[in-house]
Amino acid sequence: MENTHRYIAKIIVETESALAVGSGQSGLETDRLIASDCNDLPYIPGTSLAGVIRHAYEAMTDKFQTDALFGFQDLKANKGEGSRIIFSSAHLVTKDGDKIIDGLRDTDYSRDDFYRHFFTLPERDHVRMTEKGVADTKEHGKFDEQLVYKGTRFGFEVELIGTADDKTDWESLLNIFAQPYFRIGAGTRNGFGEISVDDIKARSYDLADEDDLSEYLNKTSSLNDDYIGFKSISLAKKDGSKWKPYSVTLKPEDFFLFGAGMGDLDADLRPKTEKVICWKDGRAAFSEEQILIPATSVKGAISHRLAFHYNRISPPEAANQSFERPDTSSVLNEITQLDFGVNLDELKNKASNDDAWAKAKAQIEGMNFGDFVKDSANWKAFTNKMDTLKTAEKENKRPVGEHNPAVRALFGYAKQDKKSPDEGQIGHVIISDVHKKKKSEKIFSHVAIDRFTAGGIDGALFQEKVATLDAFKLEIMVHDDAFPKEDPNVMDAWKATMEDLKKGWIPLGGSTTKGHGVFIAHKT
Repeated sequence: MENTHRYIAKIIVETESALAVGSGQSGLETDRLIASDCNDLPYIPGTSLAGVIRHAYEAMTDKFQTDALFGFQDLKANKGEGSRIIFSSAHLVTKDGDKIIDGLRDTDYSRDDFYRHFFTLPERDHVRMTEKGVADTKEHGKFDEQLVYKGTRFGFEVELIGTADDKTDWESLLNIFAQPYFRIGAGTRNGFGEISVDDIKARSYDLADEDDLSEYLNKTSSLNDDYIGFKSISLAKKDGSKWKPYSVTLKPEDFFLFGAGMGDLDADLRPKTEKVICWKDGRAAFSEEQILIPATSVKGAISHRLAFHYNRISPPEAANQSFERPDTSSVLNEITQLDFGVNLDELKNKASNDDAWAKAKAQIEGMNFGDFVKDSANWKAFTNKMDTLKTAEKENKRPVGEHNPAVRALFGYAKQDKKSPDEGQIGHVIISDVHKKKKSEKIFSHVAIDRFTAGGIDGALFQEKVATLDAFKLEIMVHDDAFPKEDPNVMDAWKATMEDLKKGWIPLGGSTTKGHGVFIAHKT
C-alpha cells in the first residue's frame, strides 16, 4: 500500500529530574560529558529519542508491530525494512519560551546570565561496588558524570510516514511521552530522565490532497517553523500499564545528610545541593540551591533492607536442614559388627601366656570408643552434613547485593563478564530524585578519636553541615515482572521493606549511626 499520509508533531518536553544523555567522551574534570550541539548547549540526539520510544512501543505492543513501524534488519534472511518514523534532535528552548535553539547561532551564550549555567553543569559522583558491597578500588570504581538541570525544556519534531490506517498507531506512539514510567537518557533507574510534556501540536497531511501536498512541501525542517494547521492535542495516560506506583510522604524527624563529597566555607562536609529551572508566565529562571535527595541513595538503602527481609523469610537451603546427632545405640550396634582383628573363638583353647593372647590383649587395650565411632556409617553421615553447613556459611548462602534473588528481581543486575551467557537485566524499580528548599541547617563539630589512647587526634577536628526540610513525596514505580510467580517471598520481602520505610526504620543518607536520616511517613 502506498504511503500517502504524513503525521507530524512538534513536542516540547520539560525535565522533571536531572537528565543524563552522554556524549561518550570524558573531560579533564568529568568522566562522562553531556552531549552538546554546535552552540555548546545540551541537546538530545534523535537516535536517543528513537531508541527509547522504540523500546517503549514494543513493550506496549509486540515485536512484529514495532518492526513494521520502526523498521528492522535480518542479516540471516538477508532482508530488512527502513523505519517509517523520523525523529529530529531535541534542542534547548530559549529562556523566554518562544523559540528553540536549533542550528548554529551567532550568539555567545556563555555571556548570558541564564545560559551561562549550561556551561557549568551539575555533576553527580558514583562509586562502582563489588559483590562484597564495597568500593571497587582495583577497577577505579569512583567516577562522576555531568547532568542537565531539572526544569530544562527541549523541543523536537516527530514524523510518521504511512497511510490513513496508521492514525491509531500514531496516537499510541505520541501517548508514550505522557506515561509516568517513560524516561530519556542514561541512569533512568537512578532517578534520571523523568520528563513531562509541556506542549504538543500535531497534524496530518494527505498527500493525495493538493492543498495538503503544497503545505507539506513548503514546510521547512526548522523547529521554529510556523507550523500552519497544527493544533494542540492532549495525551492520555494508559491505565493498563504494568507499572504500579508506590507513593509515600516522608518527613525527617530531625537532621539528615546526603553528602556532596566536599565542604564549603562553613564546614568540611555539606549536603548535596543543585539548582533547578523554574518556569513562570512562560519565562525560565534558575532557583537558589535546593537540597537534593538522590534516588541512588534511597535505592541503595531500600535494596539493602530488601535483601535482609528476603533472607529472613527465605533462609538458605542448608540452614533448613536437620542436623541431629545420631542415636548412640545405632552406633554401638555397628561397633559389634566391626572386625577387631582378633578371632575370639580361636583364643578359647589357647593358654593365657600364649603369644596370640598377648597380641590380642595389647590390641584390645589400645582401642578406644572414638576409633569405632569414626568407622560408623551414621556418624560419617552426620559429619558430612555438618561439613555441608560449614561450606554453605563460607560460600555466603545468605546473599546480598546483586547476588540476592529479591534484589536481582527488583533492581536488576549487570553482566558478570564478557564470556557469561547471562546478559544482565535492567531494574524493575524506578525512583525519582527529590529537590526541596531547605528549611534549616546546623553545623556539628567532631573530633577523630585515637583508638589506643581514647583521646583526640591532633588536627582531627572537623565539621559537618546537616539540613532538614518539610515533608516531601517519594515516588516509586515497580513493574509487575519484578515479582516472579515461582518465588512469592520476593513480594513479601518488598511489602515488609515498604512498611519499614513508612515506620522510619530505614535511615537514609549519611551519618545514620550518629542519629541522622530518620524519615517517617507523614499524613497530609
